[in-house]
Amino acid sequence: MGQFSGQFFNTGFQTGAWNMAIDEVLFQNCKQKFNQRKNEDFPTPIFLRVYGWSKPTITVGRFQSINRDFDLEKSLAQGLDICRRISGGRAVLHDCELTYSITGTSDLLGKKISETYEKISYGIKFALDKLGIESDFVLPEKKVYSSNPSCFATYSVREILCQGYKISGSAQYREGDAIIQHGNILFRSAEKKLLEVFKFRKSENFTKKNGIGIFDILGIDLKFDTVAEELKRAFEKVLDINLNRSCLRDEDIENTHKLVKKKYTDLSWNKAS
Repeated sequence: MGQFSGQFFNTGFQTGAWNMAIDEVLFQNCKQKFNQRKNEDFPTPIFLRVYGWSKPTITVGRFQSINRDFDLEKSLAQGLDICRRISGGRAVLHDCELTYSITGTSDLLGKKISETYEKISYGIKFALDKLGIESDFVLPEKKVYSSNPSCFATYSVREILCQGYKISGSAQYREGDAIIQHGNILFRSAEKKLLEVFKFRKSENFTKKNGIGIFDILGIDLKFDTVAEELKRAFEKVLDINLNRSCLRDEDIENTHKLVKKKYTDLSWNKAS
């Protein structure tokens, strides 16, 4: 356990651009610390960050086409922000949920993409179990709409279902030995609102279901921090590490503001593809 340096950040509710920028800053920190470890006696970095959104925000995958998949004017008219992630995958409308990013290296999170997804999914499932929510992993035969631009309308065998609905989506990005995975736990589904701003092609026949969140399942609204603490404990158990509560450094905040200005509020990044 001593070879890993675990930090836990609960950064509250922020804009989409700020949320995506700080995740990239933590990812760059992870790469830097891992490279230092090769030459000096540095522990391997691992960061778990939980956060929410100051207004409903659509994040799209690194290579997803906004112009093809979305009615941008309609999205903005409905008060939705749109921001591109550095991770892949499909679109998610973040509203009533807990979002997490876990950033680390392959020696802890897994050499293979599937191994990393599996470890993180076990962490999510363990947290849901502790919150009193029965869940199952998606079975291999689950039907997938591969062309659907929504993350929650597509399924992977490593993702989690509650009462037949996908309860947590995820997307990953790897660069060398450094890994970041974005994901969420739905409190209430925003899928219906997201589908309203999609551009559907005539040949597509996607089912517009409302989805479900953990508040619907439990019949009560939990505090954000309650879910965050269960997730922290779950990842500590699954990864066999300690995650020390941490605050962002002044340097991290400064670099985040730079990325917000230069990248995450820049149309050339957000409207790419």
